[in-house]
Amino acid sequence: VDDEDTSTRIAFIPYGISVNAGLYGNKAMGRADHDDRAGDGIDRVCMLYRDGLEMTSDVAPIAGAWVNELRHGATCYLPRLEPLTAGKDTLLDMVENLEADANEYTSTHVGIAWSWFALSPRWHSVWPSASRPKAYSDPNTLKAMILMTDGRLNVNYRTYSNDPAGTFKMLEEAEKAHRLAREVCQAMRDEGILTYVIEFDTKGLPSDPLGTAILINTFGLDPRETLEICAGDPSRHHQPDDEDELIAAYESIVSALKGVALTH
Repeated sequence: VDDEDTSTRIAFIPYGISVNAGLYGNKAMGRADHDDRAGDGIDRVCMLYRDGLEMTSDVAPIAGAWVNELRHGATCYLPRLEPLTAGKDTLLDMVENLEADANEYTSTHVGIAWSWFALSPRWHSVWPSASRPKAYSDPNTLKAMILMTDGRLNVNYRTYSNDPAGTFKMLEEAEKAHRLAREVCQAMRDEGILTYVIEFDTKGLPSDPLGTAILINTFGLDPRETLEICAGDPSRHHQPDDEDELIAAYESIVSALKGVALTH
């Protein structure tokens, strides 16, 4: 974002087990802005995704389509998301202050869902006036999601340790997570949103051959393909392994977006 460019707006959506949506989370559940039933302040309202027929849609949060909250007592110490803003200093401060937490799982599917909500004009009632997204049909607007992930779609925000069928239920949750990620990314592209994936430093991650085999054989879903599907095109799927490659990936994406914007 150039210092004097107010036409470009960026939303910043940190995610771990959940997304901390602050008071916007209350709006997404149909609660009063300052509802604090968890007792941890309105700057910490930790959200998941929707269940039901609207799980993979961007329909406005209304009765029958509210977004689920992370159960109370679960860990959620992420900074609050920032909806669309042209404030360069605000965004830089958020990036500089964001720290990885080794104890925080990454529910990438939740981050994807909230990225769409931040870009969707159907969510205009949730965001402040300066952050309301333009219409999908606006000829002067280009929308894009840049997803940075460690390659995992963790579902450890639920515990099945006391359930003899716990392992299978976990795999059911994993299947739901991967389907949500794939379908939401496709739905975003159907609305004209470009989807980019940066899968950072994942070559050394341990594999889960048993879980992968069960997801393939039982659910007909190969989790290794989810992020490729989410990007939609190999040119939008980056896999940097170090800081230099990471910077190069972002530079490549910015260059591509500028090129598209000039011809949009």
